[in-house]
Amino acid sequence: EKLYDDESGKYYYWNTMTDEAQWTKPRTLGSDDVPLGLADETKPSPRPEVKHTPRPIHSEEEAVLRIQNMFRGWKARKRVRGIAKTVYEKLYDDESGKYYYWNTMTDEAQWTKPRTLGSDDVPLGLADETKPSPRPEVKHTPR
Repeated sequence: EKLYDDESGKYYYWNTMTDEAQWTKPRTLGSDDVPLGLADETKPSPRPEVKHTPRPIHSEEEAVLRIQNMFRGWKARKRVRGIAKTVYEKLYDDESGKYYYWNTMTDEAQWTKPRTLGSDDVPLGLADETKPSPRPEVKHTPR
């Protein structure tokens, strides 16, 4: 899939099999190309993430406030991960051989692990036909 990176102003290619991005067109396309896909936050460009440089600390009080803010942020992220673990189920799609995540609040499925889970994951749930994978359904027409 071909996508556009707004920040760099360049096109990149997303491999839907490996969930990896690259700047160069895959050799397997030869002289052909693929149509431009829609922007999707779950398919980031290969551009490295920019790390910001923290501003210097000028007083003990400022140091204390920064530590408190970092702790509060960590605590909030931990709370969000806990909530996300109750909202998502991890299921297995036999046809594709891939795992997917089912949102019990919206009844929607996605292939990628929700960012709100952070480095955590949810245990594998039991197969349930009422929770289909995000794989497109094939419609069969009667003859």
